[in-house]
Amino acid sequence: MDAMVWTALRAVQEQGGVRAAARALGQSPSAVSRRLKQAAEQYGFPLVRLAQDAGGRLVLTPGGEAVLRVASARDDEMQRTVQAFRRGHGRTEVQSVRLGAFASIQELCVIRAVKSIHAITPLRVHLAETAPVDAAAYIRQGRVDAAISLAEIPHDRDLDIRVEPLWRERFLLVVPVCFRELAYGREPLIALRRMPWVLPHMDSGCDRIVGRFLHRQGIHPRPISRTDDWSIMQQTAAELEAAALVPVSSFVSQAGLLAVSVGPAKLPTRTITLLGRSDVSWLATLRKEILVAAEGGAARFAGDFELLGQGRDEPLRGR
Repeated sequence: MDAMVWTALRAVQEQGGVRAAARALGQSPSAVSRRLKQAAEQYGFPLVRLAQDAGGRLVLTPGGEAVLRVASARDDEMQRTVQAFRRGHGRTEVQSVRLGAFASIQELCVIRAVKSIHAITPLRVHLAETAPVDAAAYIRQGRVDAAISLAEIPHDRDLDIRVEPLWRERFLLVVPVCFRELAYGREPLIALRRMPWVLPHMDSGCDRIVGRFLHRQGIHPRPISRTDDWSIMQQTAAELEAAALVPVSSFVSQAGLLAVSVGPAKLPTRTITLLGRSDVSWLATLRKEILVAAEGGAARFAGDFELLGQGRDEPLRGR
C-alpha cells in the first residue's frame, strides 16, 4: 500500500475532514482529496464518506478502515524491526547503497530522504552526482546501485534494471520583466520566437524535452547560454534578457524575472523516475522515503507537481 494513502487516511480519521487532515500533514486539501480519490479508484471501493450526524465530518468506510488497519499493522511490524536492530537483537550487517542523483533533485528531496533512511534502517546510502542520461549505464557498469533519471529518456530493454515512477512536474516559461507586455500577449510563445534562450546542456535529458517542445511550437531557439544548473539558468535569463523553460520545483522567484502563464496544456512536463537493480530488496524503501521527502513539492506546486503514487516495479522498456 502507498504510504502516502495510509498517512492521508489516518489523518482524516483523526481530524474528521480533508481540510483539517491537510493542515496536519502540511499539504493542500486538493492533494489529500486527489490521493484518496485515486486510491479508491485503484482499490475499487470508497475509502471515506460523510458521517450521518449533522457535523459534516468525514469518516472512513469499512473498506477504508480495513485498509488502514492492515497498513498500520505493517508499519508497527517495521517499527518493531527497526527498534530490534537498534537494540542489537536480530543484528544484521549494515548494507551500503550507492545512489546517483542530479544536483537539483538532491537538493529538493534526496538528501532529506537519505537522512531518514539512515535514521530508521540499516541501509547506508552514499550519494553521487550523476546525469539522468547516464543512470541506466552506470547501474549496468556497477558504478551505482540505483539512480534518479527521467522517463522521457529512452533506455534499452533490460530485465536486470527496474524503474519506479516518482513524480511528474511541469516546466514554467520564465522571461525578464522588461518583456512583460510581450510575454502576456495572446500567444506568448509565438511572440518569444525571436528572443535569445538559455537552454539545458546539449543532449541532456531536459534538453531533449525542451527542444522537442519548442520545435512543436515552431520555435528554433538561439541559445545564448547552456547549463544544467537551474539557478544559474534563471540568473542568466534575467541578466542577459533571455527566455528559459524551468521545472516548477526549480523555479526561484527573483528580481528581474517573471513566470509566464501560457496554459498548462501548452507547457512540457518531465517525469522523474528511480532506476535500480532488479535483484535488491531495498528499492521500495528508497522510493518511499524519496516520495515522502518530495511531498512538500506536491503541496507547494499543486496542479504542476504530481506524485505518482505507489506504482509497480517494471522492467525498462525500449522507446
